Amino acid sequence: MFQDLEKELEGVAKQEDRLGGGGYLVNSGVYDATVKMAYITPASSSKAQCMNIVLEVDGKEVRERVWFTNREGKPTYTKDGKKFMLPGYETINDLCLVTTGHPFSEQTVEEKVIKVYDYEAKGEVEKALPVVTSILTKPLLAGVLMVRENKQEKNSAGDYVNIAETRDFNEFDKFFHKDTRKTVPELKRGGDIAEEDMFITLWAEKNTGEIRDRSKPVAGSGPAKAAGGAAGGGGKSLFAN
Repeated sequence: MFQDLEKELEGVAKQEDRLGGGGYLVNSGVYDATVKMAYITPASSSKAQCMNIVLEVDGKEVRERVWFTNREGKPTYTKDGKKFMLPGYETINDLCLVTTGHPFSEQTVEEKVIKVYDYEAKGEVEKALPVVTSILTKPLLAGVLMVRENKQEKNSAGDYVNIAETRDFNEFDKFFHKDTRKTVPELKRGGDIAEEDMFITLWAEKNTGEIRDRSKPVAGSGPAKAAGGAAGGGGKSLFAN
């Protein structure tokens, strides 16, 4: 289904490991996980597509929506004359590689009827959607961030703007191979790596227990106000009983 995207990746810059500055929320850290669900949904007003990823961590569903193509349906962008994967495409490609050994473009995609939340219906409905079945139930290690950002509301002009209240959510920042604990670039380089030099060690030292705070002060509203705790339940299961 996504083999055409692979052609767009020709000539992209070499991937590197970088320490960058819904469902059940977990604190930032590295977690043993399995892929419980991965389905594709399109944007309503462009050619952009996203993968809705649900990981099972300690019996709970931790989820994120990852956009892997832009408004033109492309998985890459250009900067300083070089071609790069979109961060979302890189994330999904890494997920596929560490779980199956094959890139996103080679995965099996099947239409399945699953329960998803529908904003118009204000509840869960059954929909037939493309599901990346080849990565389901596969184990991995997931570097998950707790992220905080401003909530948004529509202003009088109909534009969404930041408000003082914030929301916390999880973001899948890095995926690691279950057995070797290596990232995709480390696996491609080969060879042994001392534990203290492995990217998973550096990532954990930098991020474990931290909140990646992207919230900003809102004029006339004082400091941003956090809404709710960092960890705990939230949201219904994706699946029917």
